[in-house]
Amino acid sequence: MDLNHLANHFFFKNDYTCVRQLAMHALNNTENGAVRAEGCYHLARAYHVERDYEEAFRYYYQATHLAAENSFYHYSVLDKCIYSEKIQPL
Repeated sequence: MDLNHLANHFFFKNDYTCVRQLAMHALNNTENGAVRAEGCYHLARAYHVERDYEEAFRYYYQATHLAAENSFYHYSVLDKCIYSEKIQPL
């Protein structure tokens, strides 16, 4: 969990390389679904800010499967779909 907190910290410092490294370690070094989902979310945000929308979508989507009960991750996927025009807003 500390790796995810650090990833979040470096996200706001605009150090996306560090975010990706920390989040990937968090994702790969635990079996806990919630921690893995948060790692995916941080990876997705970093890719999203860097405009790598395919990778961002991939990690947002993975987060929804790792923590299906967390509606925030579902919102992130929906927001990405609307932004990329995969679906049209109402």
